[in-house]
This record gives sequence, C-alpha cells and structure tokens, in this order.
Amino acid sequence: MSLRLVYFKECPTAPKIVEMLRAIGKDFERIDQGNLPLGDPYREYGSPTLLWNDRIVFGAEISGAGACTLNLPALKKLEEILNSMSRSASKVEFFDYYERRLQNIKALQILTSDSPISHEEVSLRALSIKIERKVPDHSLGSLFPRTSFDPEASVLVGAYLDSLAKYWAQTKNERYKKRQRNRLGDFLATHGDREIWTKVNPAHLLLRARDSGSKIDPALMKGLELVYPQSIHLPRTLKDIPKRNLTKWSGDPSLSDIFHQLEPYGWSEHRLVLSRYGEILYDLFRNSWVHGLDAGSQLEQTWFYRGDPEYEYFRGELKFLIPLAFLVETFEQALNLFENEVPEDYRFLLD
Repeated sequence: MSLRLVYFKECPTAPKIVEMLRAIGKDFERIDQGNLPLGDPYREYGSPTLLWNDRIVFGAEISGAGACTLNLPALKKLEEILNSMSRSASKVEFFDYYERRLQNIKALQILTSDSPISHEEVSLRALSIKIERKVPDHSLGSLFPRTSFDPEASVLVGAYLDSLAKYWAQTKNERYKKRQRNRLGDFLATHGDREIWTKVNPAHLLLRARDSGSKIDPALMKGLELVYPQSIHLPRTLKDIPKRNLTKWSGDPSLSDIFHQLEPYGWSEHRLVLSRYGEILYDLFRNSWVHGLDAGSQLEQTWFYRGDPEYEYFRGELKFLIPLAFLVETFEQALNLFENEVPEDYRFLLD
C-alpha cells in the first residue's frame, strides 16, 4: 500500500493525523507542500490530505491557496478504512479476472442455437444441457422470446458493466455516490460505441416528462413537444402503428444535440442525461434483472435479437430492444479500452 500524507507545517491538524497514523502502525510518505515547487500537483490538495495510490482517503483537492482540513476521521474509522484498502488487485490480476468473465458470457451464447460466435472461440467441457428456445408467439401478444440462458446472461452482463463503471470511476477519483446511473452512462459513452451510447431516447424523456410525479415545469414539457412533435418514437393512435414497426437507434439525438435544441426552453443537461442510453440501461435493464429477474415493461433483450438497439411497436406498446449480443460486444470493447488507459502500476481497491 502506498500512503502519502500531503500537508503544510503551519496547518494545526497535520500533527494530529501523524499521531493517528503512528498509532495505527501504518507506514506513510510525508509530502510537505512548503518544499514543493510552484505547479506541483501535490500543492493542489488541502492540508492534511491522505492519499492511497493518489486516491483521496480524506481531505480534498483545492484550487488556489492552501487550506486546512479540519474534519478528521475518528481513529477507529481511519483504521477501518485503511484496513479495507489492503484488499487490492494489480492491473494484470484485475483485467485477467474480467477477461474470464467475458469468456464465460460468450460460453452462454454458444449454448444457444443461432449464436454468432464460433464454437472454437470458447472451449467448453462436455455439457449435457437441454436448450429450451421460445420463438415469439405474436398471436398471443408475446414480445418476450427467451432462450434458457437469457435471464442468467442479462443479470451477468448488467452486473459486469456496472462493476466496470465503478472501478473506472475509482481510477478517475470520481465520486458518483447516489448517481450510479450517470456513472454507467458516462462509462459507456466513453468506452462503448460512442455514436450509440451518447444517444438520448426522446420517447423515454417524454414519458418521464408526462409522469405526474416528475415535477417537470409545464414550460419544459411544451418545449419538448415543440422540438419533437413527429420524430419522437411514441404512438399517436393505435391505427397509426402497423403491427410490426421497427425504428433504428440512429434516428435519436445525441445528448449534446438535444441539449442544444432544448436549452432555449429551459432544459438543463442533468435532466436530459437521465434518458441517455446508458442511464436507461442502468434503470430499466440492470435494475430490472438484478432485482426482479425480469426485463420490465419498457425494455427487451434476448439472444433472439441481433444487431444494434432498435425500437419496436407491438399492439400499441413501445419496446426498446437491446440485443444481448450487442451488450456482450459492448462489454468486450469497454473492457479493452479501459485496460489500455490504466497505468501499469495501478492497483484497484476492491470494496
């Protein structure tokens, strides 16, 4: 563990944290800001700030003149934090672990009848598993074709992507706290297919705005309906919708485009981003599968569908289709891009 204590001598709380670290028995490096040249990045922390591999344990980054950190953790709390940080993984260990997860999820694809992955790509031991495949029976109103492993794959892919986003935020020292949906959205927008994952679903946005509990100002609602009167993916009447009507993701605006169009009407980016594809994936896919073991009512995904995300009307109801194969491809791409940007000596804090 690499602990660094950043401080300046005139700070009255600095000696207190030194005593606490000695009492706990942790080795640490002292960085006296008074000895640092102008422009040194360690001058941009309050005093004292404790860093673990340059990740803030307590304290804060600042701009301008130095300031004292007055609220120190209790001795027992600090010891608990530092002990938990002993669970860490090297870059090689971390990405090897996720590579094995990727191979396992590809193995589930192989167990379906029309998998796009060759059997030679993933080696499997002899398995005796009956593959149950359901073709959608639209005469009964079903839009939920399932293979035997769709629920398992959905839970796993949702958990994999969300956990990668968490560790990505750790490397950036970003604290999303209660904004996990934005954490996943930001991660996918930068590490998945950028053209797709930066898109906003206007139908989702309009449904949120129309929700009686949304507390969206009527003026914002009016602006949204003015900008997207026809192109939005919502039915007007059942007669306007053919029985099978597919619409591709490419017709959706990017977050920057829709913000540019709606900002004059009073919309803020933090409201719009909640309908970005990654945020929708967290709310309607990850949460539905992990907590309910079901796709929910607005999303649909299965090995049965191939290609990129698309919309489908069926019996007057809109579905946003996110094929599982596409999510596996996204996971693989995000994993590779993330690995390339992590320094070789970085250690992941496992929590």
